[in-house]
Amino acid sequence: RDIVYRQLAEGEASPRVWFHSEHRYSGCSWHEGGSTGIVFESWWRTRNTRWWLVGDMARVAGGEQPTDTNLPPRLKYIDRNYEDVYSDPGSPLVRKTSRGTYVIAVAGDKTKSLADAGDEFPLGHASGPPCYIATGTGQSEEGSRPFVDIISCEDPSRSRRLYHAKPPPYESLSSLLSEISMSPETDHVEPNLADGISMWCSREDLLHPSQQYLAKLTLHDSPAADLGLVASTASTILPESSADNGDEEKEDFLDDPSVAVLDPCVTLDVKRITEYPHPHPQLQGMTKKLVRYKRESDGVELTAKLYLPPGYDKERDGPLPCLLWAYPKEFKSREAASQVRGSPHTFAEVGGTSPLVFACDGYAVLDGPG
Repeated sequence: RDIVYRQLAEGEASPRVWFHSEHRYSGCSWHEGGSTGIVFESWWRTRNTRWWLVGDMARVAGGEQPTDTNLPPRLKYIDRNYEDVYSDPGSPLVRKTSRGTYVIAVAGDKTKSLADAGDEFPLGHASGPPCYIATGTGQSEEGSRPFVDIISCEDPSRSRRLYHAKPPPYESLSSLLSEISMSPETDHVEPNLADGISMWCSREDLLHPSQQYLAKLTLHDSPAADLGLVASTASTILPESSADNGDEEKEDFLDDPSVAVLDPCVTLDVKRITEYPHPHPQLQGMTKKLVRYKRESDGVELTAKLYLPPGYDKERDGPLPCLLWAYPKEFKSREAASQVRGSPHTFAEVGGTSPLVFACDGYAVLDGPG
């Protein structure tokens, strides 16, 4: 299909072939130093996506050597249907280097394999085998539940879930924050879970817009309870006059410890850093529900979001006029079409072309029916 060429910034006069894809090439992410890369490819007709581990790490993991011996070894790391959102493994987190580039963050000891580490140094330990830190939206039948996993660089079936959101409220940990000075001498320094990793965190619910947090996730050698540690703590670094706004519900919602399900050896500390107001007060009190229903024509179970106008009372107000806002999407299988996407616990953002403005005029809005 496609050919990926590689040329070193210094020492190579011309590019050389580095990888032959079997599907259409869709990108590559690198380890620090460039000795290993993850190549992404996909094929629309079958909805297949693949991740290939290419280079030194593929050799350690027992990958295949292409017939062209000038090419580096490669290992088919992930091979899945990308329409199946329930099995989505998430994406490896990246970190910034002094050059302004981004490389995949790798925790653990890069010189050790799974066999070398054995049971003495588990996944995530500073002396354990190398692993990726992956985050994902965690789609499920109950809606989105974001997660943080550590996944062996050798074998994606060897993983450990450190964090699993349990809405409401809807909480998500995302990108890594750098606590290391940006200099060439520190480019090789990888995140150490035992020292704690800093991440962006957001938290919201149906009534309150997303607020931003600094989160520190730490993986200890022993269960937090055995060490006398509190699993989750919360605070704010906002001025007292800003944080204390007299809204008890908002204060409790924003500054409570996380309700996520944590690995027993994990502690999570979050500090709120924003106090964004409601962006469209006219819609305060609008309710949102995920509606599951079967399509009459073929019995496929589908999901839509139902928004009801602020202050609506079924007994008092009776039936409402309803706006259906639909944009067709093609799925390869009934099973994929039936999967739940999104969350009933997220705040409803209203953009310039959003149909939700009709809720101001007393309409119900059914968004995304199939």
